[in-house]
Amino acid sequence: MKNTTKAWILFALVLIIVGQLAFLNFFHSTQLLEGSAYGTSFVVISKQEYAFARLDVTLTPSQVPPVTLLFQNGTKVNVSSNAYSFVLVLPRTGDYMGNAEVGGQDINVSQTQPIDVAIDANETNTILLNNPSEFYSGYYGINVYWIEIIGYAEISVQGYAIAY
Repeated sequence: MKNTTKAWILFALVLIIVGQLAFLNFFHSTQLLEGSAYGTSFVVISKQEYAFARLDVTLTPSQVPPVTLLFQNGTKVNVSSNAYSFVLVLPRTGDYMGNAEVGGQDINVSQTQPIDVAIDANETNTILLNNPSEFYSGYYGINVYWIEIIGYAEISVQGYAIAY
């Protein structure tokens, strides 16, 4: 084999390895969220517009069932006994990749952490309880999703986001 052919093969291998590492860098895992909901609680999911996210959510009633889930789109689910699991797929909704950092109100995202999940247990804020969509709005470059939980439950959220 000629030296130039060996050099091209070596260059191609290096390029493939660097490409794979760069691609894996686009994935951001959510912090594993495990928590308890009691009274009226909210699971708050925030993500940068440019990120796609997939989350696995598991809810297990921990005391007297049923536990009621109210989703942002108006869907209502009563969970009476066993664990209830579902997948949330949150699409990419924009191209803004600027500095859209927010901290506070259970929304903590930045370019280095494009997705965050938090639980706000036993909420007493009447503004939030009366209109959660308005309470969690107005963040430029960030999407905020929420799930209202009424009752006592253990919650686990796992997943990932990918920027593309």
